[in-house]
Amino acid sequence: MAHPMPTIKSSRNGQGCRRSGFTLIEAMIASTIVAVAVIGVAGLMASSAGQAQYAAETANAIALGRQLMEEIAAKPLIDPTDGSRTLGAEAGETSRTLFDNVDDYHGYLDATTAIKTATGDWYVLGDGQKYERRVRVQYLTSPSGPADPNGDFALVTVTITTPGATPVVLKQIMTKGNLKM
Repeated sequence: MAHPMPTIKSSRNGQGCRRSGFTLIEAMIASTIVAVAVIGVAGLMASSAGQAQYAAETANAIALGRQLMEEIAAKPLIDPTDGSRTLGAEAGETSRTLFDNVDDYHGYLDATTAIKTATGDWYVLGDGQKYERRVRVQYLTSPSGPADPNGDFALVTVTITTPGATPVVLKQIMTKGNLKM
C-alpha cells in the first residue's frame, strides 16, 4: 500500500506558515516615527535652555538696574553745593563716587563683564556676559506732568541691555524729598 504524500501549503497564497517580525517597510516607518519624536523633544529642550538663559539675563539686568536706581535715589534731587539743576555730572565729578545729586547720573553709561558698585565692589556677571546700563534724568512739573528744567520732580530711567540685546527698563519718579541725611 502506498503512503499518501503530505501536502505542503505555500505561504505565498496567505495560507500555511505564519511569519513573525517586521518587514523592511514597517521598520522604516517605525524609524521615521521615532526620529520625528526625538527631533521634537530635542527642539523643546533647546527652547527650554534658551528661555532659562533669557530669564537669568533678565534677572541679572533687574538686579543691576535696581542697584543703580537705589544708589541714585539716595542722592538729593538738587545739587547741594550750588542748587543747580544741570543735567549730567559737573566739572570735577569724574566718577560715580563723586556724584552728589540725582541729575549727575544723566548720561551715565557703563558696560562691562563686571560692574563696579558705588562702594567700589565689583559684581562679576559670569561667563564674560556683558551688560550695559544707561541713565536718563528728566525734570518734570509734577509726577505725570510735562518736562520742565525747573520742575520739582525727576523721572529717572535706567535702561539695562542684556548680553542677548534685550533692553530692561526701570523708571522711578524722584522729588525734593530725596534728601541725603
